[in-house]
Amino acid sequence: QVWIQPQEPVPLMQNLMHASFHNIREQCDLTWTMLILKSAPHLKTLGVTVSNHSCGDTDPEDAEIIRRLFSQEDIIQWQPSYFKHCDLSMLVIHGFQVQEKFMKYIKRLMKVAINLEEMCLLRDECKNCEFTNLKDIRRQIRRGTQREDRLTTEDSPQSK
Repeated sequence: QVWIQPQEPVPLMQNLMHASFHNIREQCDLTWTMLILKSAPHLKTLGVTVSNHSCGDTDPEDAEIIRRLFSQEDIIQWQPSYFKHCDLSMLVIHGFQVQEKFMKYIKRLMKVAINLEEMCLLRDECKNCEFTNLKDIRRQIRRGTQREDRLTTEDSPQSK
């Protein structure tokens, strides 16, 4: 018998500066991204797209597998270790929803990413089929004594 020990992801991602993860199902917890942060100490931007929407380009067999996989209640919950990430300056979440899991994730990330400067929280929308055309929420974070919050919507003159 041969046993293979899984390799820590740190050597593989130690020089990674930008990472984006797409098609993360809404049922998934986002704390697994803390493993990415821990493994990529030089990561500057992290993007996550959370959505259950598909424009019909999903194969029916794949859609059934996805439905079965995420219909289970025993979805794995990641337990992040406590560390500080010094390089992450921007977080982008497409498919943001005002839900407890998103709020807890953002609070946790703000504690970990000590130099986080900007967070873009975007609602779920699809340019192919105009699934939803909701407002973008942009929040600017300033560390220290001064904090500035900015809300930009599609209707505001700033976004045109």
